[in-house]
Amino acid sequence: MTSEEVKNVNVNLSKSIENFNGEQGPSASEHCIKQLENTATLRSWPDAFTYETARTYLFGAAKFWLASKQIKVKDWHTFKRAFNKTFIFKRSNRVAWKSMEACVQTNKDNVSAYFMEKIALCKNLEMDFEEAKEQVAIGLWSKELSTYIISQSHEDEDNLFQDIITYARIDRARKERITQEKGKKIEQSNDNRKREVKVTEKMEPCLSYPQLRLGTNGDPRLPVKNEKGDYKCYNCNEFGHIAKKCGVEKRRPRYCENQEVWNEVT
Repeated sequence: MTSEEVKNVNVNLSKSIENFNGEQGPSASEHCIKQLENTATLRSWPDAFTYETARTYLFGAAKFWLASKQIKVKDWHTFKRAFNKTFIFKRSNRVAWKSMEACVQTNKDNVSAYFMEKIALCKNLEMDFEEAKEQVAIGLWSKELSTYIISQSHEDEDNLFQDIITYARIDRARKERITQEKGKKIEQSNDNRKREVKVTEKMEPCLSYPQLRLGTNGDPRLPVKNEKGDYKCYNCNEFGHIAKKCGVEKRRPRYCENQEVWNEVT
């Protein structure tokens, strides 16, 4: 190679050429050889360098394949001819159809990537546009988007793709808005709960009965007695009976902020 040819070689090939092991099937094989050809054309590689680059990116079964072809494969042209003969072949319609059906969008898949892969698989089966559109709709994750595109008229796959992207963008913006609004409501609700807790902590329960005192023996559970030994009613303040048997309307307990302040509620 001349010095001028060396200058045209881009040593950073990892971003433009993928490794090939020969196990991905005819579609991946065709993509690999076209990727290499396009890179070589774009960077004006000589055939000798293209051939050496192709050998570098073979591994696994593909590397053993090349070793078995050493007698026939001597340069880029013989390499490409042998590669196409071995790895690029037409799959049966049954296998191709299964691959197409298996291509569906999950909730984590990008709709653009799904669409392009699905359309490519449909084209391999030589479907017309309307058939391909139906298969795209079947494989979509969103039921709403699937129903929407079926109800619309589209000229071709480009028009369909643009419609899908527009719908997905609007739907995503709508979901983000709803999520933000829910977040604000939850935050506001939490703030309200915190304020309620603070108010409740300040409020101490106190009974409206000013007669609540310790019993004669210091036990707070015992009622107060008079000199005759009669119990005092906490409800009407009279002796001779207890609040449980009092005939006067029961007084209701209330809450007050100051435990020392007693207010009667009748």
